[in-house]
Amino acid sequence: MQFTITRCDKCDSLLFPKQIKVQDDLYKPGIEIRNWRCPLCNNRHVIMVLDKKSKRMMQDNKKDNERIAGVNKRSRALKESNQLTKEKALMFVDKVEKIKKRIDQRTKLIDDHSKKLIAKYIN
Repeated sequence: MQFTITRCDKCDSLLFPKQIKVQDDLYKPGIEIRNWRCPLCNNRHVIMVLDKKSKRMMQDNKKDNERIAGVNKRSRALKESNQLTKEKALMFVDKVEKIKKRIDQRTKLIDDHSKKLIAKYIN
């Protein structure tokens, strides 16, 4: 079993995910700040800044993850009915890999875009 522990930058406390409440605060119309506050010292930790562009890209990632789920569902159904050939399996794997690559590229763009927004609105 793997645990993710987060450390507060201000008070140096170790926090488990259940202790952290992520929230989106409106900075100004069209700009939101995704952040969490340390439950011990109340220091705000900015995760990312969101605008219309980053929200659209995140929605595109969600749709692509749903596409992957659909591909996996189709391949399982074919496997259960003994109709999954090697060629079809390879086609499904290729399709999922292409979608994952697109998600990874888009995630990097979201991260880079958010860093620019943080520099513009937070720093």
